[in-house]
Amino acid sequence: MPKPLTLTSHAILSLIAIKPFTTYALAREMERSVGFICPRAPSQIYEEPKRLVRLGLATSRRERTGQRFRTVYRITAKGREALRDWHNSPSIAEPSLESEALLRIFFSDHSTPERMRAAIDSLLAYADRIDETGADVGNLFFNDPQRFGDRGPFAALIHSFLIQYARFLRDWSETAKREVGRWRDVAPAGKKAWMERTIARPRAAQTGKRTERTGRSSNQRASR
Repeated sequence: MPKPLTLTSHAILSLIAIKPFTTYALAREMERSVGFICPRAPSQIYEEPKRLVRLGLATSRRERTGQRFRTVYRITAKGREALRDWHNSPSIAEPSLESEALLRIFFSDHSTPERMRAAIDSLLAYADRIDETGADVGNLFFNDPQRFGDRGPFAALIHSFLIQYARFLRDWSETAKREVGRWRDVAPAGKKAWMERTIARPRAAQTGKRTERTGRSSNQRASR
């Protein structure tokens, strides 16, 4: 029995539903767009189209380009049906966050402030890469709006999300780097007041939200 379709399956099906792709072009497209919200290892990107062909969701065709051959993948009617089923499914997985930099910072009792700052710098570099890619996409849109076709509004929504995400990454990283820059070591001594302030802020914000929700519920009941 074949394994069920994965998020990788749906990402690649969605791309080849736009136009035919080679695996090299798929890897490039994942790197500059989809990969920011659905990162996948190159090996997965190269292997998944073959599985989609075996499942009848895509076709593959060897085409000659100059002296070289390439395999081009196209979606089938069955593949488009699988995409519709995916979009119609009420079950949506929660977002997942995976970051080696954050994992290193979380377990920095085995590290040093210098190595912590290096991990934070990698997050700043990632934010820069998002911004650079966003600028490239923005230039493509303004220079050739037809390039995105009917998908322009959807691409703009994700573009907005990624730019705001990069801004958050940069703000958090710069704040964290300033604080860690004051540390002589990773021991908790001398950091209690800062920890209490840092933890108190989101707690206060969450308490405010709960109070606001409770107030709205009370007003709604009173108006009935």
